[in-house]
Amino acid sequence: MAKRNESPFTCHVFVCTNDRQGKRKSCADNNSAQIRQVLKEEEMGRM
Repeated sequence: MAKRNESPFTCHVFVCTNDRQGKRKSCADNNSAQIRQVLKEEEMGRM
């Protein structure tokens, strides 16, 4: 049986940062890139 890769994290958070450049509504319309950055900085501070 193949060995399973274990993640060092207990959970994963996915943040949509899709940007359609204003052609249609997208995740980036609601500051998702900034939210992702803040979450990433918080996680790095915990390591």
